[in-house]
Amino acid sequence: MILSKRTNAVIPGTPLLGTTDVLDAFEDEYGGVVVDPTFLPNTSNAFSTSLRSSLSYWSQQGKRGVWLKILEGQADLVPIAIKMDLLLCLPPRCIKLVLEHLS
Repeated sequence: MILSKRTNAVIPGTPLLGTTDVLDAFEDEYGGVVVDPTFLPNTSNAFSTSLRSSLSYWSQQGKRGVWLKILEGQADLVPIAIKMDLLLCLPPRCIKLVLEHLS
């Protein structure tokens, strides 16, 4: 999973479907956003554009974090997420990284 320091937003319990260039996601119970990995764009360029738009939108909404799970078949998207200042979080270190990041 990847957690962003600078992102956030959505209306609680409301999917982001239909929002232009915003990744399909829902708000979590901690004021963050969880992105649905099954609906990520198929190309690196489309993912980069959508992720950039999503981070901007969520930041404007005041979201505290973004959880982005990238599936094995989507590994080419990892460098894009990292270039956008997202933290790579792999279990079991994941919880420690998240706690350090949020403090």
